[in-house]
Amino acid sequence: MIFIVTMWIAGRKLILFCVKKSYETLFAKFVCGIVSLFSPRTVKTAYGELRGVIYPKGGSLIKDVEAFLGVPYASAPAASLRFMPPLTPSRWTGERIADKLGPVCPQILPDITNRSEALSRMPLLKFSRVLDMSKLLLNQSEDCLYLNIYMPTKGKSSLRILFLVHHL
Repeated sequence: MIFIVTMWIAGRKLILFCVKKSYETLFAKFVCGIVSLFSPRTVKTAYGELRGVIYPKGGSLIKDVEAFLGVPYASAPAASLRFMPPLTPSRWTGERIADKLGPVCPQILPDITNRSEALSRMPLLKFSRVLDMSKLLLNQSEDCLYLNIYMPTKGKSSLRILFLVHHL
């Protein structure tokens, strides 16, 4: 069982995840780790201010990463806008907390509900990948035009940007 715990430390929000390890004792044992801290800075965009989250380093070779998740770059292509060029997103007032991934665009995955039937149609590796992807694609919506931006918290002030466009 996994629990999410939110705490405020020194004016910054700290998000923890805790995994219940034991059901045997009256006081259950938990293993907890830091998921993220809110970034100490805000970024001004044409649509409003953003505050991201910081993911602490996972090892000696990895540095802390600042992430701005679910940043809208266009309005939802719904109803009459479905096959039209995207419109700019609405402006927001105040500070927008960019700590959650936006929904993914609607996708149809192969049917894997019957494992033996699915394995007769695809190799085991593909089956495993589809199974892993299906967990990540639970939140689907036509309102899926969001960016996830990751950058190191320390180091050079001017870095190159890798921009990926998928399924074109």
